[in-house]
Amino acid sequence: MAMPARVDRDLSADRTRRAHTANTGCREPCRKECRTQGVLDSHTNPRYILKKSFDLLSSRPMNHRPFKDRLYAEFAAIGRALANPHRLELVDLLGQGERSVDELAHEIGQSLANTSAHLQVLRRARLVESDKRGLNQVYRLAAPEVFALWRTLRDLGSARLAEVDRLVQTYLTDRASLAAVDLNELEHLLAQGSVTLLDVRPTLEFSQGHIPDARSIPVEELEHRLAELPT
Repeated sequence: MAMPARVDRDLSADRTRRAHTANTGCREPCRKECRTQGVLDSHTNPRYILKKSFDLLSSRPMNHRPFKDRLYAEFAAIGRALANPHRLELVDLLGQGERSVDELAHEIGQSLANTSAHLQVLRRARLVESDKRGLNQVYRLAAPEVFALWRTLRDLGSARLAEVDRLVQTYLTDRASLAAVDLNELEHLLAQGSVTLLDVRPTLEFSQGHIPDARSIPVEELEHRLAELPT
């Protein structure tokens, strides 16, 4: 006896949903039927697709070595781009604001040619972007996640590498006498007029953002401008 057409279509749709669940791990209702590779139109977000790719690699016994090699090679490109102290400093500087190549070269103590070469490495890894403004090429970080990555690396190094702590002690020999002050307390002290807040960063960094009522005296000028400070 032939199965009614409606029932047959319902069973077919159910098989399609089960096949989609088995292939992609998706348990959400399908708004459209699965296509040839089992990818729904609603699941086009790159992060979703990447996550599902890792899930499939870990759950299936098939040989995905070529895909894994290519995928991790792409991630390693970011690591290679950051595996240089000058390039890390460039990321740190650009995290404070966009800069021209001339300004960056002056900050990191490198020639224009070397600085441009380092920036090109970062650009090929999609970590920085740039545009032409008059005669200057101005660079900026490509996304907030770039600075977040550097900050994570910096914090990890501070926590795990004893040499980092020794280097800090070289420049701050008596850290025990320094008192930590949070922003709220600092603003209160400034309002009372009981402290003078010095920002010893370069003038360019100060102009790109600073705490209200801070006074800019770059560290290289500090010794010669002490007389300007209130006693």
